[in-house]
Amino acid sequence: MANECTAKATFVTFEAGEALTAKYLVIVDPSADRQVIHPTADNMFCIGINQDAKSSGESANIGLLTGGGTFTGIASGSITRGDKLICANGGKVKSDPATSSTTSNIIGIALESASDTEEILFIPLCYSVYNS
Repeated sequence: MANECTAKATFVTFEAGEALTAKYLVIVDPSADRQVIHPTADNMFCIGINQDAKSSGESANIGLLTGGGTFTGIASGSITRGDKLICANGGKVKSDPATSSTTSNIIGIALESASDTEEILFIPLCYSVYNS
């Protein structure tokens, strides 16, 4: 029997502050309580990943990045298994470029490799790293 590691993800319902794309990351909407939108820049502090396409104003089921389990996102650029991931502008996931004198908001670790726009499985990890 193979070793198995299972953990249950935590999901919370938020209101979609804009049209949300399935499998894209979200941030807290700065203009309204309990609303989420897609990130508007690379390396923002994302809280979770949207599960299904939603129109603005609909209830969105968000998998929290602090809740364990694994998630499937959409790659922005080429990603290699084991890469630290950050959010990309618009909500895709991308490899952390880790340039010096920057802070990276790591959202997870890639469990597989993917090309631009392909689905990618990752394990969520939320923390910031200062690259010196």
